[in-house]
Amino acid sequence: MNDLRTSEPSLLSIIIPAYNADKHLAECINSIQRQTYPHLEILLVDDGSTDETLRVARDLASHDSRLRIFTQANGGSARARNLGLGAAKGEYVAFVDADDWIDSEMYSRMMKITELNSYDAVSCDLMFHTPSGSGIETNKARAGKYSRRDIENEIFPTLAASRTLTRDWPYRLVTKIYRRQHLLDQQIIFNEALRAAQDFTFSVQAMWRSKDFYYMKDWAPYHYRWNPASRTNTALANAWANYRALDAELSAILSTEPSYRPQLEVAALHGDLSVLTYLYRNHRIRGSRATGRTMRELLLAVDREGAFKQLDWRSIPLGKRAMCWLLRKRYYFGAHLLLMARAQLDRIKMWRYAGEAVASEA
Repeated sequence: MNDLRTSEPSLLSIIIPAYNADKHLAECINSIQRQTYPHLEILLVDDGSTDETLRVARDLASHDSRLRIFTQANGGSARARNLGLGAAKGEYVAFVDADDWIDSEMYSRMMKITELNSYDAVSCDLMFHTPSGSGIETNKARAGKYSRRDIENEIFPTLAASRTLTRDWPYRLVTKIYRRQHLLDQQIIFNEALRAAQDFTFSVQAMWRSKDFYYMKDWAPYHYRWNPASRTNTALANAWANYRALDAELSAILSTEPSYRPQLEVAALHGDLSVLTYLYRNHRIRGSRATGRTMRELLLAVDREGAFKQLDWRSIPLGKRAMCWLLRKRYYFGAHLLLMARAQLDRIKMWRYAGEAVASEA
């Protein structure tokens, strides 16, 4: 395979999967169009939207030749991103979600670092914006350059999961620039069978095979917008099957190293907690007994004692620690009550968020 690097300024391909994103899409694309790094192309993949997403995208493309539009029948963000990867022409690729926006200097600063050593990946942090407020999401990893040995010693110990049920390295897909030749050579693509967390497994694969990496810690030019209507924040059908498939993919990636088995056990527990989040998200009190029975049936079928033994209990946030304690003791009614309480608080936040959105548009 020919090397994609040239002596000319490197082209950056920015891939945007979009599904029913007409409300924020123009803001997202405009923020990319305003980038101070001029050598870029924008690939928007419409994933079978039923709103005005495609019209908004085509209108913007009519005024900017750098913006290319692709369409597909609804198949999920993984398939949309793979389509974008297949069409990308750049030496480097990045991903932006259609609800979000980025600061104007994001890619100029990241590309400056990237091209110094042709890193396989460069990452920054992100700023999250939710009904509870805004802040920088960061992690325990240090800033700066990572050689392959550094990656193995400092990132691999928590690559799939940490003992505190947190992500201790910069795993976010959207905060990265990837060298495309690295992805091509290692045949790294998104798992289209997963309806959630396919971005995480992509990041794990890319890091697992990276020769080097650079982390621009505590700098957050990427802005994540909490959107209650997004696919990430709505109920995931067959969440249990999705996260068991995630377990299988992580196991396949790390299967050559038996020492990773305890980490994979914790990753499976992390998946259980994610399933419960989907199962109870914004759940009304009516019908909750049936949901409680579903939770009990699912969790009785698995044994997570190995994962519980791995946890650093004192360092886990109180709410998550309480949930893990209830699950370990198989006190499912108590777990059900805790999850329902959180669901009602989330519903209140959504009502407030909707009210503020209506007021801002008035």
